[in-house]
Amino acid sequence: MLDWSPRFNFGNPRPLSAINHICIHVTVNSPGTPAENVAQYQIDSESGSYHMLVDTRLVVLKENTDDWQTWSAGPTSNRSGLHLSFVMRGTETREQWLAQDRMLRAGAQVCAEWARRYRIPVVKRSAGELRAGRGGFCGHVDTAQAWGETDHVDPGPGFPWDRFLAMVAEAQHPTPPKGDDDMTPEDRALLTETRDLCRFILAQLGGEKAPGQFGGWPQGGNRTMYDLLAATAARAGVPGTTDLKK
Repeated sequence: MLDWSPRFNFGNPRPLSAINHICIHVTVNSPGTPAENVAQYQIDSESGSYHMLVDTRLVVLKENTDDWQTWSAGPTSNRSGLHLSFVMRGTETREQWLAQDRMLRAGAQVCAEWARRYRIPVVKRSAGELRAGRGGFCGHVDTAQAWGETDHVDPGPGFPWDRFLAMVAEAQHPTPPKGDDDMTPEDRALLTETRDLCRFILAQLGGEKAPGQFGGWPQGGNRTMYDLLAATAARAGVPGTTDLKK
């Protein structure tokens, strides 16, 4: 994560207790535009700001800390929302958004941490629900309809809310590692190969009886690899070394 928050000197402090929703935006830039370029333009022009930017290169850039009121979506949402913007145009179709799976997951990781920290439910809220004070997730379009303080419509009708919120929920509760019974044949073969390799390495280091008992190798005077190294060092006169099998 890139932390540019010290560079954003416009906006105001706010109480963390006011936070109750997470608002998703787009920057209205072509996919592939670096988040750094967007942030630098905002700093130079003081034309807007977010808490986080995420671009298609998977760069996550912090523009402001959670306790800072950004210039994102009008006074009401700026006071009570956390604002994440994807570096996209907002005219993308659902398929085009889903093609940016890794970018969406990077944003979902940020939102999952916010939701955990501020106990924000991982549900999509309508304008009416926001106006009623119900916490959750929304787009800039929803805050515009809720309070009439802006006229923006991002992140656009193609934004895959169902998939994105599922990613947020998954990031909050990662799938546990597979047990042996849940493995595919390919996974099982790889695990067996890895176990055999580990046993071989331990045997080379500790002797034929490794890992249960490190008996050493007969051609090394029943020494393990480390014992043989120490014996060699002792014979060479290295101070502090000892041949335990001598």
